Amino acid sequence: MADTRTIVVLIDMDGTLFDFDIKILEAVQRYDSSVNKDNMWTKINENPELKKIKNQTEFANGFFYTLPLIPGAKEAINRMIERGWKVYICSSPSVTSDDCHSSKNRIMKDIFGEELARRLILTKDKTMVRGDVLIDDRSKITGQYEPIWGHICFKNGYERTEETNAVDVLKGWSDDFIGKIEKIVHPNDHNYQE
Repeated sequence: MADTRTIVVLIDMDGTLFDFDIKILEAVQRYDSSVNKDNMWTKINENPELKKIKNQTEFANGFFYTLPLIPGAKEAINRMIERGWKVYICSSPSVTSDDCHSSKNRIMKDIFGEELARRLILTKDKTMVRGDVLIDDRSKITGQYEPIWGHICFKNGYERTEETNAVDVLKGWSDDFIGKIEKIVHPNDHNYQE
């Protein structure tokens, strides 16, 4: 018997829908022009001054509202919704930013509309959220529970050195995200329809 339940896709915001790293890169490059996409996180972690600049940038009011959309993100979400999938945005809030919650809600409403903004889940522990798939730029997601969703790591082009617990990798929204989601949800059926 075919599985007819609705697929639930959880998508991270920062680094997956919106380009968090480009704003950080721009800020730290004003201090150190040798920083680039390939070495940014290593240099920030090794240099206290760069870490301070990164934190000041991220914690500034309005930061999350100014993040540019990653190419193909809006179209990808629309394709998932057209397939009848339930899409929820699952993002970690910054507790040191006074307006993180409202900025994330406002940018979701302005870019994706009120319906998707109502599906914004802000949590420090994504393992507590139910869904079939989580698409997130973090390589390893841990928390209180063993995740029930399959993790697809979204590679946004910035150097990351973390170990991973992802079951698949998405190299941008032009990659076959439909096939990767279907493979997780229906591992024995490789005849998905685009």
